[in-house]
Amino acid sequence: MTTPSREQASRLFNQEYWLELFKLLQPFVQKSNNIAWIKQYYGAAAFHCQELDHAEESLRQAIILEPKQGWSYYFLGRTLAAKDNTTEAESMLTIAIKYMPNEFWPAFFLLEILLKSGKHIAAHELFLQCNKRFKGNPHLISAARREPSLSKLIEKNMGYAGNLENIVKLKNGQIFITGWSSSPAPQDLLIVKINGKQRTIKALVKGIPRSDIAQLHGYSNNHLGFVLGLNISKLDKNSHIDYFWQEEKVTINIEIINDEPWPQNAEYFLNILSINTLSPIHAIDVFNANIGSALLYLQSQVKGKENIHKAIQNSYSFGPNPSNAAEVSVVIPIYGRWDFIITQLMAFSRDPWFISGRVELIYVLDDPRLAPKLLDWAVSFGKHLLVPFSILILDKNYGFSTATNIGVAKSTASYCCLLNSDIFPINAEWLAPLLTHIKENHNAGVVAPLLLYPDGSVQHAGIIYKISPKIPGIRLNIHPGKGLHWTGGSHPRSVQALSGAAMLIKRSNYDLVGGLSTQFIRGDFEDSHLCEQLKSLGLNCILMPGVQLVHAERQSFPKSDSGDNHANWQVLANAWLAEKLLSPNSKK
Repeated sequence: MTTPSREQASRLFNQEYWLELFKLLQPFVQKSNNIAWIKQYYGAAAFHCQELDHAEESLRQAIILEPKQGWSYYFLGRTLAAKDNTTEAESMLTIAIKYMPNEFWPAFFLLEILLKSGKHIAAHELFLQCNKRFKGNPHLISAARREPSLSKLIEKNMGYAGNLENIVKLKNGQIFITGWSSSPAPQDLLIVKINGKQRTIKALVKGIPRSDIAQLHGYSNNHLGFVLGLNISKLDKNSHIDYFWQEEKVTINIEIINDEPWPQNAEYFLNILSINTLSPIHAIDVFNANIGSALLYLQSQVKGKENIHKAIQNSYSFGPNPSNAAEVSVVIPIYGRWDFIITQLMAFSRDPWFISGRVELIYVLDDPRLAPKLLDWAVSFGKHLLVPFSILILDKNYGFSTATNIGVAKSTASYCCLLNSDIFPINAEWLAPLLTHIKENHNAGVVAPLLLYPDGSVQHAGIIYKISPKIPGIRLNIHPGKGLHWTGGSHPRSVQALSGAAMLIKRSNYDLVGGLSTQFIRGDFEDSHLCEQLKSLGLNCILMPGVQLVHAERQSFPKSDSGDNHANWQVLANAWLAEKLLSPNSKK
């Protein structure tokens, strides 16, 4: 049997294929009493395969044959420690460090043995030695943090642990720097120089929970994340910026935000700052600390109304020929799921208002990815329905407000009904009482039905504004009675605001206030803002509980992969923006 080559064994050793190495060398270890590398490699493999007696015997023989080979002492020390012979294990690992001063692992395992043995003085001395060679090594920090008495030494002698992760730059010169640090003042660890001149850095947000970092490095406190900021608006194209973290120059990728339209910019900005792990009670402090001003800047870059002709990629008509005398245009945006419209259209096809042409039905596909399947179904089955309807295919995803505004702009009736694609009528002719009321009551700016969950409980019966005691300073839209059964009768009543999921409004008034605002991040506050604009004209918001529809709330689009925390902070950002938009000094 031919002895295996050292090159073959070294390859397995370096790749840590311990079982393969053990099997390869086992037949030769007794026959090769004078070959040190076989003894060493076999001993290392035997240790990792839990053959501790074989490992000890082979490694002692390797040391006799080659007494200055550090790895033999290292693996023998590990083996003896596993056999609870910590005294001799310390000696072997100490010798390994002597022969391999630039190898980290002998020092690491010796430190662990000293800590477990309660030899704190020796552990402190070893730690200080390691600091000179392996400063900032996360494994060393993790091991040391298991001993409380070493924690202060870590900060004092190794510097504060931490790292810069992202630099986000806005085109108005605002810069946001994210990362983590064990320091209570991370802004003091960062130096930014512009053309050689140091600039002042502010700590915008500190104490962001980072359980990933805490777990990796053994911190008991996970509030390690931060967002730092500075403003460098007065720069020319030749200006040079240098970043120094704990006095060492660092190079990190800079994200420049402004290439995507709002609200995509705002979503990306909030996500990259990683503030979504913070408790909502900090919302006001976060948005008042330059992050809110950044959102307002991104919002200010909205270029006004989208060019409707450019936004609409294609438009199609289905069903019978539409009437030219529609009284109401029903505009329904589609995003994420299109199949709800099948149930909607089946219900509309039993409604005389829709069949007779009194309703103009417009679907706006705000998700071009769905176009092939939607059009395939519409072409196959749309002609068999009794309801005329059209589908506008937008060239990209614009968001609920813009998609709705485009649909309304293409409508022809004097009144428009905004409707979600996951809302279904309980009875036919549900539009009639809504239209009658708004026509007969000139102070009615917008009217809406009572929306119910599929189980019959209330989903929407008007909106009230309320400052949550858990989130000081943030006014939220609250749906009173949500989840309860309606006991308020059928008489129309004035409310603070209404949901844009189903509302009827006079087209001229919709145009007068500019339609739904596009200045919010997706999904919240556009409807209450619209209501406030109408109320500023002396008009009222009227709930008509005698008209009831079913709303499968938020089923018309898939859940976000980013989780509830991200969505919650998006709502908080919208609430903060709403306060700014509705303040006396804001533009209406």
